[in-house]
Amino acid sequence: MVQSFASLVSQDVDEKSSPFDGLRWSGDRPEVQVDGTWYKPVAIDGIGVDEILAIADTWSPGREKRFAEDLVPILVRLKWKGDEKVDLDLRSLKDGSAVRLEGVEMTRAKRQALWASRNASESSGVRQPTPPARISVKEARADIEAFGAGLKDQFAYLGLGEVDLDRELAQIHDGLTGDQADILQLRLELHRLLMRFGDGHAQVRSNLPPGQPGDKYLPFLLVESRAGVVAVLPDRSALVAPDADPSWGVKYAPVVLAIDGKTMEEWVELARPYIANGSPQLVHRRALGDMREIDWVRRVLGKETGAPLKVTFSTVDGSKTIERELELSASRPTYGPWPRSKSTILEGDIGYLRIVHMDGDVDSLHEAMEEFADTKGLIVDVRGNGGGTRELLLA
Repeated sequence: MVQSFASLVSQDVDEKSSPFDGLRWSGDRPEVQVDGTWYKPVAIDGIGVDEILAIADTWSPGREKRFAEDLVPILVRLKWKGDEKVDLDLRSLKDGSAVRLEGVEMTRAKRQALWASRNASESSGVRQPTPPARISVKEARADIEAFGAGLKDQFAYLGLGEVDLDRELAQIHDGLTGDQADILQLRLELHRLLMRFGDGHAQVRSNLPPGQPGDKYLPFLLVESRAGVVAVLPDRSALVAPDADPSWGVKYAPVVLAIDGKTMEEWVELARPYIANGSPQLVHRRALGDMREIDWVRRVLGKETGAPLKVTFSTVDGSKTIERELELSASRPTYGPWPRSKSTILEGDIGYLRIVHMDGDVDSLHEAMEEFADTKGLIVDVRGNGGGTRELLLA
């Protein structure tokens, strides 16, 4: 069945969420998948995996089920101050090197996928069945009715948009033909409808991942700059920009004008129905982020997946362009918090307070403010902060 939910409560992390795309076991030790790569987990937001497993062992039926399905309750018991994004300390399975991934999103869909396809066997030896990709039209229509009833009963944005919910749901309902309905297609239609209300925290998901095994991703992150959209390496260490012709009088052509023959504004317009009906800035930023799932995007548009990217770059002034063909990546690049800086005292005796998340860590805020008490000035940096609780503001 299609699972729908809108963030009708605070932005605190969902207790039925996980940061892992996949989970398997090597003996009694977990191995986790993040953005297509498998690792040995070491810590989650500084809480050791051994501590987590120790508690999981005390909850029936044991660590394999509880680490997969009850990670958030265990973390909370270990005094974790929950947030929708976590920092993961991992070890590479290839060479044992330490890896740190910052700002990995905790989602219900990831936890649901772990529940549905856990690699480890239950004590009975029976594996969880793979969720079906299709359901009967009768079940799909029942899901549509339940979706509408849930919105009418709980959705605060229902009266804010010029959307005739009953008419829109009837069109989706009547558009189902035959005996079977594709779950992902139904999810997309309900999601597009929900986005029209403008709630930036609402979404529709199913218990199936949106992509398919083997899907590829952009080999870079797309970010906005004063000059236009630019591509940066996933670790943000450098721009992805071809060298300019020496006769142009500039060194690089850093601005991304087009991908696969479509301008960036054309891509934004194609993505608009799948993004909350919010400000132009919100739509633009989320569209660029969604393009990471380039094979999924291509599939939705009926295009070939897996093909190399054709990227058109330009100079800052737009007078010269270069086209390059780039291979896709097997790993999904993540944005994470940015800038990745910490609170400190800057040159000139200026305090710099970095607030990455609006969480409940009031003690750390007080400590920082005491350190800045005698400085000549204070900079408060909340760039990239997605919100959360009001505790820091009240403090």
